[in-house]
Amino acid sequence: MTTDYYSDELIESNEQENDFSYAFDPTLIEQQGHSLVVILEAKLCPNGQQKLNTSDEKITFKALRKIFREQCAGAQDFLSPQHPILESAVRILLSSKTESLKLSELHSKISALWLTSTWPRHMSKDAMRRVLDNATSFGITRV
Repeated sequence: MTTDYYSDELIESNEQENDFSYAFDPTLIEQQGHSLVVILEAKLCPNGQQKLNTSDEKITFKALRKIFREQCAGAQDFLSPQHPILESAVRILLSSKTESLKLSELHSKISALWLTSTWPRHMSKDAMRRVLDNATSFGITRV
């Protein structure tokens, strides 16, 4: 009985140690020679694109991030179970109220999204961590 308690405690401790946080880093996109504005504009929801087109504000990452949070976070079809995992992760990170999200949060959001698909799929948290750790070309970095 006590060994179960300690093993459960050890598993929980290991999960907390491995629950890294991830963020979107715009400099990773720019270092590849890509236009950050062009890439992020393509990911905006229709309301976000309209807001961007009517705004007189200079287009900065901070301004785009604000549009993602305010216009796209709850927009229908902004997140789709048909999106590849990294596209979903980028959109979730950009529309998040915080600068970074823990692996467990990203995993649960993407898993919940995939459950709504006509062909549900699953990815373990460890597999998702390995994918996100190698996603610098998408602007995702571990913090």
